[in-house]
Amino acid sequence: MRPGPSDESGTFVGSGTFGIDPRRALEVLRAKGLEAADAAPLLWVRVAVLQGATRVRLERRPGGFAARFDGEPLPRACLSRPFDPLLGEAPASEAERQFAQALLHLSHPGVETAVASRGGSDTLVEAAWPRRAPKRAGHPAGWDLRVEVSRLDPTPIPVTLAADGAESVVRPWARRHGAEGWSGTVDGLRCGVRVLKDFAAEPNAQLALHGVGVAAVPLEGFPLSADGWAESPELSLNASLSKAVVDAAHGLATAALGKAVGLALAAGLARHARRMGLAAAALRRDRSLLRAWRSAAAESPFKTGPGRRDRLAGGFFRRPSGDAGLVADTAAWNTAWRHAFLNRSWHPEAAAVRAALREAPLVLDKDLRPRPLSQALGGTANVFADDSYFLQQARAPRRLSP
Repeated sequence: MRPGPSDESGTFVGSGTFGIDPRRALEVLRAKGLEAADAAPLLWVRVAVLQGATRVRLERRPGGFAARFDGEPLPRACLSRPFDPLLGEAPASEAERQFAQALLHLSHPGVETAVASRGGSDTLVEAAWPRRAPKRAGHPAGWDLRVEVSRLDPTPIPVTLAADGAESVVRPWARRHGAEGWSGTVDGLRCGVRVLKDFAAEPNAQLALHGVGVAAVPLEGFPLSADGWAESPELSLNASLSKAVVDAAHGLATAALGKAVGLALAAGLARHARRMGLAAAALRRDRSLLRAWRSAAAESPFKTGPGRRDRLAGGFFRRPSGDAGLVADTAAWNTAWRHAFLNRSWHPEAAAVRAALREAPLVLDKDLRPRPLSQALGGTANVFADDSYFLQQARAPRRLSP
């Protein structure tokens, strides 16, 4: 005897094909997809990256919006049946899916949209808002080009933002941060991290999809603040198209970002050791530079001295260059690394940096030569008088944070 249907299962009543109303489906997708004010323009950056563009321009016009980028022309299917990838009507590439999402955000009732994409010329997307559409700051809800630069950190191409007659260009990560920015591949994901000597700054790390940040994650437990990003093509998005869903891909990208920060800290500490040698040599050549060293090192949690406003009012090192700039910058970084040593909240991925800090040249001896911190703490280095208070703080017993 066959068991009857239970409350947890359905009853088979027949077979056939199932369909959806494409127009209604698009209405639902649109209603769920226009929540983030800065998501819509950035979707075109993703399309440009996937098409191999070398540049992209996003422009907010008085009555509309335009996106222009070079690279490969869009597939013919994008122009003939653009929303099929969102409706599951046919197999589609990632570029076609991203194009469909970006175009969906332009498909307000009454918006006139034109897309031109052919070989030998740029792809141009133009939209004209309806005259009576509700607008805020000159554009409909869901469109705003005042984009946080951090959202574009992982973009491998320059992005020009044009609005209200003004233009700004967001350059790729490496060109913006140079030696202070670390980038590489961690667990198969492209990552970039910039360590900040301003240890009080709020960290801003992004998980990214096709060159655009989609979710901010905290960087807690590191001895210095850092900005960073991890690019994962496996990230899934929620209905707003601007937030990463917390799933396995999200966890893997976050873990890779933590490892990237640890690697960036190690690289930054090695760079600081080299910089300390150069700055100390400059101090020995010209002891008048001690003024720059003391002034830059004064702003710290363990040293008193003239504040930034006082130094600017006095005209001291407004824009130091040459040896003075090297000395002042190294002193500021030295203060940051000392703060890191006093910081007892550590992420597991920064354990190697914690050990390296004890052997890092964070103090000067009386001959103005850099000395490892371990020697100073052990009493084997005849330290410079300015470092005595820091060493007192470093020797004080401190309870480690869990």
